[in-house]
Amino acid sequence: MRRISFNRPKEKVRGAERRLKALDKWADQFDGYFPYEWSSERYLDYKIPVLDRLVDPPTTRKLWQARAIQAMFRAYEHLIAARPSEHDEVSVDLVLTWPDLHGSSIILFFDESYHHGFYEKDDEWQKRIPEPIGEEGLPFEVPREINITRIKFMNRDYDGEETTEWYTTNWYVCTSKNC
Repeated sequence: MRRISFNRPKEKVRGAERRLKALDKWADQFDGYFPYEWSSERYLDYKIPVLDRLVDPPTTRKLWQARAIQAMFRAYEHLIAARPSEHDEVSVDLVLTWPDLHGSSIILFFDESYHHGFYEKDDEWQKRIPEPIGEEGLPFEVPREINITRIKFMNRDYDGEETTEWYTTNWYVCTSKNC
């Protein structure tokens, strides 16, 4: 279950192993499943269904984040494998936000023009800027058959009276080499 800790953002995570097993079970439920019933929509997204403290700093551990990323890749690969031939034009992307993994999701784009416009935002409130990954590499392990692109996601906050600073997150967009 996807939950945000508003009242206890820095409390110790209890039941981490149980929560990670539930995440693995969630990923495995996509085995042989493709949501073609949503094909009349522009897109469909599956957010990572965990407690935010399990995968976000400062309460997370590298092992928990690694297991969460593995589960997201497994769900992603199941969706790619289950995609029927009549839906070959459907783009399936895995967006991993780093270091706050709670913003991660798997997005199925049923509309190709919406897919291209999704990553090309540059206005007063949002900017999405592709960046080279560089020498520092990736902060997590990636399967070989996956292409990865880093996008700097910048979002401006508006509190009702004034516009405040930009908040930046790194998105790692994963696409299959077979697509």
